[in-house]
Amino acid sequence: MTNRRDHSIEDLLLDDSFVHFCLDTDDEATETWRTWLTANPDQQPKADAARRLLFSLGMRISREEKAIEFEKLKQAIRNLQNGQSEPTIKERTAVTPLWRWIGSAAAAMLLLFAGYQLREYMSGHNEPTIGTLAYETYSTHNGERKNIQLTDGSTVMLNSNSTLKIPVTYNRENRMLDLQGEALFDVAKDPQRPFIVIADEVAVQAVGTSFKVRAYGFEPGIRTALMEGKVKVDDQRKPSEPVIMTPGQSIYIDRSSRTTQQNSFDPHEEEVWKSGALLFSNASLDEIGQKLQYWYGMEVVINAKPSSPIHFNGEFVQKELNEVLKAISYVTGLKCSVDGKRIMILSN
Repeated sequence: MTNRRDHSIEDLLLDDSFVHFCLDTDDEATETWRTWLTANPDQQPKADAARRLLFSLGMRISREEKAIEFEKLKQAIRNLQNGQSEPTIKERTAVTPLWRWIGSAAAAMLLLFAGYQLREYMSGHNEPTIGTLAYETYSTHNGERKNIQLTDGSTVMLNSNSTLKIPVTYNRENRMLDLQGEALFDVAKDPQRPFIVIADEVAVQAVGTSFKVRAYGFEPGIRTALMEGKVKVDDQRKPSEPVIMTPGQSIYIDRSSRTTQQNSFDPHEEEVWKSGALLFSNASLDEIGQKLQYWYGMEVVINAKPSSPIHFNGEFVQKELNEVLKAISYVTGLKCSVDGKRIMILSN
C-alpha cells in the first residue's frame, strides 16, 4: 500500500479501496486496510472519523443511484481541495465537534445527499423500495479485542471472534445494535432513545447502564450479565414477559428449548476480564479450557491425557493468545494451538 499517513479524511473518502473496506465489499481491500491500520495505530482515529462520516450518509437507494451520488460527492471534494467555492451553511448553531474536526468537505457531502433526499421527496418517493439499510460493521479476529466509541457517547468492548453491526439510523429514534459473539456495553443515558442489543433474537434493552452479552454460535445459549443499572431481556421467539435484571444478576437463554436460567455472578471477574488480566490459579486442565473459552470467545477442544494432574498458575496482562498458549504448553507438556476459530489442547 502506498504511504497514506499524510492523507486527510477527504483523501480517504476518495480512495475506492477505503470505501470497499468500510462497506466490507472487497476481501483484499479489507485485509489490506486492516494490516495498514494495525501497523499505523495513530491513523485509526482519522480512519474511524471517515468511516463514521461515510455511514452517516447511508440511504435506501439502489447501487446505481449510490454510484452516481458518490461520483458527485468525489467531485465536490475535489472542488474544495482545488480552492473552488464551497457550499454555504446557513444554520451553524447545531455544529458538533465532529463537524469542526472534519471540516468543509463533510458539509459538502451532507448538502449533496440532502439535495438527493429532497428530490426524492418532491417526486413523491419518500422511501425508495430498492436497496437495503446500510450498516457499519466491526469485527475481531482470534485473540483480538476492539474498543468502539459510539456517536451517543456509549462505548463497546468487542471480544475476540465477534461482529457488531451498527445501523446508519443509530441514535436517531433509537439505539439498536446487532451482535454476534460477545461485547461489554457501557451505555450513555438517554431515556428518549432506548439502547437495544439484538443477539440471536434476544433483545437486551437498557437506558444507562453497564452490561455484557455473550452469543457465540458454538455455545448452546445466550448469556447477559448486568454490572450496574437496569436492563430488560426479551426473548423474541418466546411469548413471555421480558425479564428485568438487577446488578450482579445473569440470564442464560438456551437456543434450542428457549428456557431461561437466572443466576448471580461475581462482578469482580468481569472487571478483571475488562482490564485484560487473564489469571490462572492452580487450574486443572478442564478449568484451563473453560477459562480460555470464556476469555477469548473460541471453542476449546481438549483431546489430551496428561500423565499427572495439572495445576497451572499464571497471570497474563494484555498478552496475545499465542503467548498464552505457548506458556501453557511449556508448563503442562501439552500441545496447544489454534485451528481456525478453535483452540486445540492435545497430548504431545
